Amino acid sequence: MNGVPEDLDLSGFSGLAVNMVCIDEAQVQIHFERDHFVGIEGAWELIDSSGQVVGGRVRGQSNPESKAELLLGRRVLGNTVSPPDWFELQFEDGIALRVYDDSQQYESFSIQPGHIFV
Repeated sequence: MNGVPEDLDLSGFSGLAVNMVCIDEAQVQIHFERDHFVGIEGAWELIDSSGQVVGGRVRGQSNPESKAELLLGRRVLGNTVSPPDWFELQFEDGIALRVYDDSQQYESFSIQPGHIFV
């Protein structure tokens, strides 16, 4: 699938806390309560309450300073979908995780449950 779908339903993440973050050279995995999961192979950003980018990673670049650990223990308060480019999960304390579909050739992210692959 290319592009973030218009009908992407992220409402199942509302109220869930991040309980594990796994980072390797190719992927960041964000694990939530109740077996919810976002796996990111493409570009993503962490945005603070003032709109400043405070972490993230560009596809193909290893970044040990990604700061994904800032999400640990935080609960999802809301979401925004901006098809076909990105989706965002908003967390407590005003931090947001924005995930981009940055490739027409390769998978950018996956979401479970729902078997969503973009």
